[in-house]
Amino acid sequence: MSNSDQKTFNAMSALLTGFSEQLIAPQVDPIGLPKLFLQWATDHSGGDCANLLATFASLQAVVPALSTDEIGSVIMGVSPDPTTGEPIDENQTAVAQAILKLWYLGSWYQPFDSAGAAKGKETVVSDQAYIKGLAWQSMQSHAMGNSTLTFGYWDKPPAASLQVTTGNDEVSAGGSPDTSGWGASA
Repeated sequence: MSNSDQKTFNAMSALLTGFSEQLIAPQVDPIGLPKLFLQWATDHSGGDCANLLATFASLQAVVPALSTDEIGSVIMGVSPDPTTGEPIDENQTAVAQAILKLWYLGSWYQPFDSAGAAKGKETVVSDQAYIKGLAWQSMQSHAMGNSTLTFGYWDKPPAASLQVTTGNDEVSAGGSPDTSGWGASA
């Protein structure tokens, strides 16, 4: 994989997951999940992962610029590509959905028959992919059997400052998502 493909994959992963690119692909990364995930998606989707990355890059280059929500809607198959008026290829959408699951669950759910794998086959990509899955961070939890806390930590209430961090500024200082714009009555 080229460095350009990796950067595009990291940006697309950040958009799909809602986590910042700095959390998806930190500068110092001893585990290397972004590289592993890109290689896995490429190896198990034929040319559809490369096509998805090209589509994502072309959507980022549209003038006037599309919002991240608009790009995400196209990639996930909700909206048509504004440059063609047509939806993107369904295999590309399936790969995007599989990549999203991979980041959150650490497992690859084969989106279609390809590369000797049957559609729907689930594979845990690595122990670290499972342990570092974004689902755990989203739940303020950890994978079973893996914790940096000391034995018996569950006997004490959690610290008041415990909050989910996606690396974005969408969480208020109190640790709850800012819902002021979500139809809250004045």
